[in-house]
Amino acid sequence: MLFSALPSFGQTRADSLWGVWIDQTQADSNRFNAFNKYIWEEYLFYDPDSAYYLAQILYDSAKAVDSKQHMAKANNTIGVYFAVTNQQDSAIFYYEKSIAVMNEIGDKKGIASTLNNIGSIYH
Repeated sequence: MLFSALPSFGQTRADSLWGVWIDQTQADSNRFNAFNKYIWEEYLFYDPDSAYYLAQILYDSAKAVDSKQHMAKANNTIGVYFAVTNQQDSAIFYYEKSIAVMNEIGDKKGIASTLNNIGSIYH
């Protein structure tokens, strides 16, 4: 039967991203980027409470190794969580935390993106 072979195809993208996140031999930046993508693709708009929890883990993990870029990304993701759940004041708070860190590291593209998120709330 043709359909019985379908489940044997390769990993899904989510499985691949999760695999990078849990692989301690990967560089932290690779792990953090994969985990952030995993949160966005699998949870942020479908199960936002889980996304919030995972973004907190991402933030704590990035802070533990002083990865300011990934701390800022995690704060931005948390801000999106609050925007998605109609908690605009909290969203702006986390977006501003993200921008503060991005200013420290000179991430102009990240700042522009996060300012766009703030603009969406005010719109």
